[in-house]
Amino acid sequence: MAGFRAYFDFSQNTDTQVGSLITLSQDESRHLCGSLRAKSGESVDIFDLNGNFRHCEIIDANQKRTQLKIIEKISVAPRSRDIYIAQCLPKGKTFDDIIRQSVEIGASGIFPLMSDRSQVKIDESEKSKKLDKWNIQVIEAIKQSANFFNFQIAMPNSLQNFLKTSTDMFDLKIVASLQDGTQPLMKILQDNSNAKKICILIGPEGDLSPTEYDLANSAKFLPATLGKNVMKSETASLFSLSVAVAYFNV
Repeated sequence: MAGFRAYFDFSQNTDTQVGSLITLSQDESRHLCGSLRAKSGESVDIFDLNGNFRHCEIIDANQKRTQLKIIEKISVAPRSRDIYIAQCLPKGKTFDDIIRQSVEIGASGIFPLMSDRSQVKIDESEKSKKLDKWNIQVIEAIKQSANFFNFQIAMPNSLQNFLKTSTDMFDLKIVASLQDGTQPLMKILQDNSNAKKICILIGPEGDLSPTEYDLANSAKFLPATLGKNVMKSETASLFSLSVAVAYFNV
């Protein structure tokens, strides 16, 4: 979808019906009318992270407080499948890249996890700050991709706690595995083609530990091979997600 897109916090605004006037935040106003040079009279689509979506006209293109008029309320049809990545956190800015590309490909969300071999450990006091930072990446990816579906990033969690609470969250659970005797990812998808809510667990650089594989198996995660080559964790995430999205035609 071509055109301008901007983030808007619908939860802080009670009047978002057709014909209403709304004002973008200073950051969004500066980006839309400064960086992108949008002008009065041009169209812009506004969105939040809960699937709300409106088509608007720019009434006042002001870099400090752009004013929009809502022209159309658009309903985003539900996905045919929800596909999630449970990602053991990689180092550096790699996770930011995984977030952006997951939105662009069509994931429903990401569960950031800390495993035994994860190089990134997040203190309890830092979790909310990290989540806010990651949501900025989601917003930027939505602007790029026009993927207005609801996208969820969960609070960072330990792998062990996630596995304990995942029992009833998904109807198909897969773990990308380097162990012998695993089935190809596509074969597992074909054998579970009626699944509606899918989660693919990706280990850290250095792979999951044997104990963690046992815990994943106990939590009914099916081990899947991604092919003959050993992939970096971010490559494994985006490969798995792309295969699943393409197979289910999400």
